[in-house]
Amino acid sequence: MATLGTEKEIKALIAPSSGKATYSIKGQKGLKLYHYSTGGKIFKLRYMDQKGNHTTKTIGDWQEKVYGIAEAIKDSLPYLKELSEHNTLKPNKINNFSELWSLYKEDALKTQTFKSLPSELSRFEYNLLDLIKNVSIEEMNSSRVATPIFLNALKSLQTIGNPKSDTVKKLLNRLNQVFDFAVINGHIENNPTRILSRNFEKNFIKVAPIPRKAITDIDKFKTLISSINEYWGDVNVLSCMKWTMLYALRPSNARLARWEDINMDKKEWIIKADDMKMKEEFVIPLTDTAIELLKTIPSYTIKQGYLFRGAKHNAPISDNSMRMGLKRLGYDGEMDMHGFRSSFRTIISELNYTEKLGFSEGVMSLCIDHRFRKTIKSDESYHRAKFESGKREIFEFWHEKLREFGLKI
Repeated sequence: MATLGTEKEIKALIAPSSGKATYSIKGQKGLKLYHYSTGGKIFKLRYMDQKGNHTTKTIGDWQEKVYGIAEAIKDSLPYLKELSEHNTLKPNKINNFSELWSLYKEDALKTQTFKSLPSELSRFEYNLLDLIKNVSIEEMNSSRVATPIFLNALKSLQTIGNPKSDTVKKLLNRLNQVFDFAVINGHIENNPTRILSRNFEKNFIKVAPIPRKAITDIDKFKTLISSINEYWGDVNVLSCMKWTMLYALRPSNARLARWEDINMDKKEWIIKADDMKMKEEFVIPLTDTAIELLKTIPSYTIKQGYLFRGAKHNAPISDNSMRMGLKRLGYDGEMDMHGFRSSFRTIISELNYTEKLGFSEGVMSLCIDHRFRKTIKSDESYHRAKFESGKREIFEFWHEKLREFGLKI
């Protein structure tokens, strides 16, 4: 077994491809450094229990310039004294969250193998550990006491200007894992933070939704169409932009459209459930205008793979290419690809009112896959067929109106 004597040697260690590597620490009998394949480096005191079995006591985890050989040797001395006096160590009882965290971290580094684990654990320590490390085991055993403590610690990380919602949610998820570990191992009876996850929206500041950039004035929308007609860049960008406009699609659904989902005979495009935000299959009627556009795109000749090809072989056009397309047209800050949905929904509603078209609000929402369609039961085939027919009527009107607005195919 190799021996380590300096922090530089520990820092230079290369993680084993699997399992763990064990090193002796120079200057302290029984003190070892366990280096796990996930990257974790933990000091442990290795000794023989009263039954003659080798076992270990966790001393601490190595952190450059924070916790090293000197600190581990110092922290191991009380346990060595106890071993010399009693030939054993007392059962592993924790006193506070800091000690619970050390046990959890050791277990996680041994049992979880994903590469980002060490950085995620470090992020937890950086953001939250100092705020809660002294919470006692007695406090953790009382949800009435512990839940407000951990809630306030997490909320202290948030401000109105910078709510850090994603960070707080990840830290809370990690807290739940720590307490689930504590319950399983008999340290506490219940998880005091589980209720915070169930009521996350009520307890924490949420990030205000970023307003979509959309043109909803009809005259300005006509000007946008004129600009798109004059676009001089990649034909795939131009075609995808028009396709998105025709069907008010989420940008990803437009970019990732595949020929295998297009049925020219039935005049349908069926987007699979896994590709939809609502996780339900979505049927889009193909109008004559849409089919005419399909016949102009470069991939029409082979009808395989993605409709709109990117620069890389067999890859779809990128989201950035679409953003740059609008930017080149001079609409950066005024319109984004998602904005075509708002443009459609606002303009079609206005036309429905001014021209007395009689379109149902529900079916207009259904056209852009909004939640209204959840109310349509799958076994009510008559109603479903009625709504699909309504979608076709609206899209045929919309496509004719776009051509009136000046759209060239």
